[in-house]
Amino acid sequence: MRALLVTLSLLVGCGASPMYDAPKPRRYVHADFKPYLEEFQNIMRSAGKHDGDIRSLNHFIWVDQFKDPSTPVVGQCQSLEYSGTFYKKRMWNIEILKREYSPNQLRELLFHELGHCIYKLDHRDDKLAIMNPYLSSEKQLVPAWDEMLQDFIDSVGDEE
Repeated sequence: MRALLVTLSLLVGCGASPMYDAPKPRRYVHADFKPYLEEFQNIMRSAGKHDGDIRSLNHFIWVDQFKDPSTPVVGQCQSLEYSGTFYKKRMWNIEILKREYSPNQLRELLFHELGHCIYKLDHRDDKLAIMNPYLSSEKQLVPAWDEMLQDFIDSVGDEE
């Protein structure tokens, strides 16, 4: 009985509801990105690759600018940690700079950021790699996409 009273007084005395002291994140994927996310998942699953942290993807959104607008960054993956009294969860936000991209460039950019967030892939020096830190031109992408995609798939671990 004494232990129960001590436990109750600790829960009540902390000033926060034990289940709701930090709001749980709500997943949001902008409609422009949904077809690419579905394509990404289908390709990776059909290649026998694990989902990685795809369930931890929190926001996938357009942004007007990043904190430092002088940098040439067009996309970024951010790691966030949400925690409450009874849960702790790492989530990922992907932000894409709002500007004109061809559908192929947008696909490359989204696959690139998903490579960082979902599979923890680093940048590569190869100009024809999805994980290259520079966005390819439409002229480069069209003939090279299948090879780039296969290289990307090969760099990811197998089904877990």
